[in-house]
Amino acid sequence: MFVATPMSKHAKAYGQMAVNTRVSTTDPHGLIEMLFDAIDEQLAIALGALDAGDAERRGQAIRKAVLLLQDGLRGGLDLEKGGELAQRLDALYEYSAARLVEAHTRRDRAAMQEVREHLRTVADGWKAIRPQ
Repeated sequence: MFVATPMSKHAKAYGQMAVNTRVSTTDPHGLIEMLFDAIDEQLAIALGALDAGDAERRGQAIRKAVLLLQDGLRGGLDLEKGGELAQRLDALYEYSAARLVEAHTRRDRAAMQEVREHLRTVADGWKAIRPQ
């Protein structure tokens, strides 16, 4: 017997497959770009949820952004080989994660936007140094 599933399930599965394919075929520089893009997307979702008064969705988006910051960007830093730059990025990512948790708790749009702008600045710099 065939059981129909909601289209959103199919779209989600397709989207996940596309992400997995992109991750497996992207170089390390591109993976960092993907992390920046994913964090920015989650912050956009969080800001939209804040405007809509959807605390659950806002919390989910902030949680995902913090995980991407902590496990992705911070986790990928080599503090020994990266020197002062890696240490400064580590501090920025740690600050950003803490600020996002605080922003969620206080429903602080300006704090979310502040983090988003800081990370966009770093992302733009990262994209500008893409190896040829």
